[in-house]
Amino acid sequence: MAGLRHLFVAGLRANKDVESALGNGRYQRLHMNQADNDWCGPWSLTQVAVLLQGWRRQVAANSETTREPWATFWRTVRADYNQGTDERDLTALAGMLGLQLEVTKTTSGKRVAAIARSAIEGGSVPLVRTTTSRWSHWALISGIALEADDAPCALLVLDTSVGAPWAVPYNVFQEVRPMKPAAGGFRYEGRTLDGERWRARFDSVVVVRRPAPIGDMS
Repeated sequence: MAGLRHLFVAGLRANKDVESALGNGRYQRLHMNQADNDWCGPWSLTQVAVLLQGWRRQVAANSETTREPWATFWRTVRADYNQGTDERDLTALAGMLGLQLEVTKTTSGKRVAAIARSAIEGGSVPLVRTTTSRWSHWALISGIALEADDAPCALLVLDTSVGAPWAVPYNVFQEVRPMKPAAGGFRYEGRTLDGERWRARFDSVVVVRRPAPIGDMS
């Protein structure tokens, strides 16, 4: 009996830690811990910048050209985004990192999975926004779990509010098939690798891309 197949974002690997490619066969640890703040959006976007731009996690470790937008980004987050971020906020912050966002608001797990899969297959990185009875939250979709018939059954999520995974590039398994609705429309189960569970609804999915080079009309 065939098991699940996993489709992951390009540039990821699961060594002891989840890592992203730096080029020339070098890798760096990718998972970032947002600690006790409401910066899930900025932290998730930071992971995307590391993946897509090849930037180093530590500001000081980057070249001067990269260091300044990195530092400006975090100064802005600390000054203006202490109460969370919505889609408009995330779009503005992405521009500081040289990234482009395509936002789709949807509560359909099937549609979120389809958009995320298309993004991953096209070399982009998707983010997802979910809401539970306690919080609204952004996280990076590092992969998609596919069943034997190639149908997506779950998002594989690298969540900055959950501890770093070991030997796999995700720390949350977010179902995309609805369960019996609970109060508030929380129809989709999420769970960490150590078994913590919750019900959520989807709010939006965001595809993050590098800007196309000048003259590239594709």
